[in-house]
Amino acid sequence: MKDNEGIFPLYIGLALDSLAWSILWIFTPLHVFLLGGSLFIIGVICALPPFASVVTTPIWGHLSDKTGVRKPFIILGTATSGLLALLYAILTEPFHFLVLTLAIIPFNVAYFPATYALLTERVEMRGESLGKCEAYTSAGWLIGSLVGGLCAESMNLQAIFIIASASATLGTLIILFGLEEHPKKRKHKNTENMTFKEILTRPQMKTLFALLLIIYTGTASFSTFFSIYFTETIGGNYALLGISNALATLFGSIVSVPLGKAADKIGRKPIILYSTLGYVILFILLIIVRDPYAVALLWAIPFYVGIYVGFGAMVSDITSEEERARGMSILSISVSIGSGLGAIIGGALGQNFGIDKNLYFATLLSLSAFLLCTTILEETLKTRAAS
Repeated sequence: MKDNEGIFPLYIGLALDSLAWSILWIFTPLHVFLLGGSLFIIGVICALPPFASVVTTPIWGHLSDKTGVRKPFIILGTATSGLLALLYAILTEPFHFLVLTLAIIPFNVAYFPATYALLTERVEMRGESLGKCEAYTSAGWLIGSLVGGLCAESMNLQAIFIIASASATLGTLIILFGLEEHPKKRKHKNTENMTFKEILTRPQMKTLFALLLIIYTGTASFSTFFSIYFTETIGGNYALLGISNALATLFGSIVSVPLGKAADKIGRKPIILYSTLGYVILFILLIIVRDPYAVALLWAIPFYVGIYVGFGAMVSDITSEEERARGMSILSISVSIGSGLGAIIGGALGQNFGIDKNLYFATLLSLSAFLLCTTILEETLKTRAAS
């Protein structure tokens, strides 16, 4: 089935949902901070989505497979994005943000497994379908960063959360009325497969899991609070904050294909080393540089793409097709745990020593990850070539 036979509304709906989430991700920490929330509370709030993803995503995926439908789970996810953003615009007590996030986020992640399942079972060219989805969601994230920054500068933070809610709600309606789904009975095969635990306990997979955990704990300890640091510590404005995040998305889209080709040609490990060393240099420069325009430009360098490409390619090298989804899920769990831990640790550090000190912690963990990647990470491109 070609993707123009009813699946196009899904791309549009997810782009609108990504627009909403770009606003939520950038401005929620700042909004809660300005309402009097402590950095630790902000860290916990920002840790809830990745932690919820670890716990509930497998459950939603199982339910979607068992019922044989995808669309209701996708709608549940995008609808709760709109509800979350709307209530964020109304709340005034920081603790209420924590309670609300804890109540809604477990339902919001329902669309992740259902979306990727639908994208790969409804089309003939699966890779192309996933690529198109990434392109649409990236466009939504870019537009959301720009719209959020410019509107926050000219209006207020409550207004941009209402814009985010309207965007996610519109995306939900487009999916509800435009997306076609023809549920079919799933065939369950009684085949013996490797379990998550068996895949994780492979030496190379354990190494990748641990390294990603260190990398994302370090980066999230500062990135979670970047909007507060940018506006409150070095005096940047909302518009420049939005532009910086939009440029990061744009640059990431531009370099993803060349980095992917480089990973196939020269190896996975060099791409990972480039990215981890890049983070070390970035955080050191941010310790020194305090000009808002220079900081905005530095923050737009997309080192995250190299991490995504390098580690993802390594997993594809050391797993079979039958177990690859579970292998990728293991890396996703590592990223989520690291992001959550980083947010909580960063909140505690920032609360006690100041947000600028988080840069030292982020530098230390990034440097540790780089040294570990240099010494214990084994190249897997040759493994793929030999298989």
